[in-house]
Amino acid sequence: MLIDEVLNFFYILQIIVVVMWTVVGFYFYAVGILIISVTTVTIEILDMRRNIRSIQKIARYECRVNVLRCGEYYEVSSKDLVPGDLIEIPKEVRMPCDCILMKGSAVVNESMLTGESVPVVKSPLPDQEAVYSPDEDKRHTVYSGTEVVQTRSSGERTMGVVIRTGFATLKGELIRSILYPKPPKF
Repeated sequence: MLIDEVLNFFYILQIIVVVMWTVVGFYFYAVGILIISVTTVTIEILDMRRNIRSIQKIARYECRVNVLRCGEYYEVSSKDLVPGDLIEIPKEVRMPCDCILMKGSAVVNESMLTGESVPVVKSPLPDQEAVYSPDEDKRHTVYSGTEVVQTRSSGERTMGVVIRTGFATLKGELIRSILYPKPPKF
């Protein structure tokens, strides 16, 4: 990180200017430019480290989830979820995985992923025997990182089937694109 920042064209130019001012004998200018450049590089590196830590904190979200396995509910860590698990979707929680809504409905705040400030109503998958399509069944999918504002079900729990976890989720793809951006094509 330090080497990448120092080898930036601007700072290479600053080093050349410092050498030129020193050769000519203007030491105060050289020292001034050197102090400003070192301070700027230090601030940029500290800011970059702080941003990376906050992204890592968002990426490592973990919570307790009720999972239906073998006909019984178990409370497990969200890190232990696997695709195919049937989980309860409680209200007022941030989702740890992408899942298909199977029973009940949910009002979801997707502002973290989409930037929309209006909550979205998600309904259960109508034909549960049909093949799931991520593009066509978005209104039945609750994405990782979104906040479940409210759930509704008729006497039963609001349930969903886990389809993606970790960096395979929509949130994981977003974090990957931030941490490892594709190089621009000219």
